[in-house]
Amino acid sequence: MTETRVTASGDLEEGRITELVAAGAPIDLWGVGTELGTSRDSPVVNGVYKLVALRRDGEWQGVWKRSADKATIPGAKQVFRRYADGEMRADVIAAADEQADGVPLLRRAMRGGDITAAESLDEIRERSASQLAALPEELRRPEPAAEPYPVTYSERLQRLVARSGT
Repeated sequence: MTETRVTASGDLEEGRITELVAAGAPIDLWGVGTELGTSRDSPVVNGVYKLVALRRDGEWQGVWKRSADKATIPGAKQVFRRYADGEMRADVIAAADEQADGVPLLRRAMRGGDITAAESLDEIRERSASQLAALPEELRRPEPAAEPYPVTYSERLQRLVARSGT
């Protein structure tokens, strides 16, 4: 397979690339994205788009991914954040058509290529500052918290997962 080209990506930056080259990793192409567009001392959302539904004959149908350690739950979701005494306490992931205790976090920003909601830079700063102020003290430290921030599925999604055997 001498003609095969090897590509590496995933949170690569100059230090890690240097280590891999020094170790003799047979890598031909380097995928560097996050490090080019953001600064490490600035918050980064490291995410991957996962297909969770297909539209067939005008109807949405949920799509499962069942790969080990990469399983997804079908259908659009909403995240509800619970607060107590002005502090974040827990998030609940629910189906988009469910209601759960807490404040819904996700909102449509585009539809059909058109912007449906926009925030000014001042609004983004204000929202970000209020979220940071509501972050529990133990999650503000650089070392890992003794207990992770609680994120759970709604009862409906838990039942769906239980029925699927995923």
